[in-house]
Amino acid sequence: MELPLTVTNICIGEIARYNPNSMAVFQKYGIDFYCKGKQLLGEACAACGCSESDVLSDLENISSNLDPNQNFNDWSIDALIEYIIANHHQYVNKTVPEIVVLFKAVLADSSIKSADLIRVSEIFRLLGNDMKQHMQKEELALFPAMKKLESINQNEPTVRSVSIQTLIPVVEMEHDTSGIMLTQISGLFERIINADCISNDLTLLAAKMKEFESDLIMHIHVENNVLHKKAIELEQALMN
Repeated sequence: MELPLTVTNICIGEIARYNPNSMAVFQKYGIDFYCKGKQLLGEACAACGCSESDVLSDLENISSNLDPNQNFNDWSIDALIEYIIANHHQYVNKTVPEIVVLFKAVLADSSIKSADLIRVSEIFRLLGNDMKQHMQKEELALFPAMKKLESINQNEPTVRSVSIQTLIPVVEMEHDTSGIMLTQISGLFERIINADCISNDLTLLAAKMKEFESDLIMHIHVENNVLHKKAIELEQALMN
């Protein structure tokens, strides 16, 4: 999608949804397009203290050529769910225990004395636990409801006891909590890696945490800005 002249009146999550090339611009300026995608561009720029005109200029210059592997808005709800589980949920389940082990190794290093490191390890432990429960909730309740929604023939009456639109806000509140913890971890880690004592384990941990951050940002974006929006739109269409 080419960004229209009225881009300032479109939520940033919608901009990212229809042109994923815009995500690089948002990340450049520190704009949270994944958890706070309902913000308008001006609101988002004010929140992070960046120039709206600079961001708008960069957005107007992005390519409208989209990588089909990243253009998630063209995917079906079924395909999106399978992608999220296979790429993001499995990544979290595999990577959280690995990072926990790295934290233990770094904390055991007597040459590194850092209250920040102890704090960030605790926040990450809470994040990992929260995400495990959150992903189970999605896989057992929300995702099956969405798949059922997509399988319904539009000519049939739609009778469901629970609306998708009552489930999604709960999930997105949990995403907000994960986003807050991610921001806290990122800020603490920035201070930690600027310290004098940097071990090999700490360098590896920092790289692993950066990878985890990037994955979680994309994970939340695909759910909040694409999957949830498509499911809501479909449910509304079926009810009309």
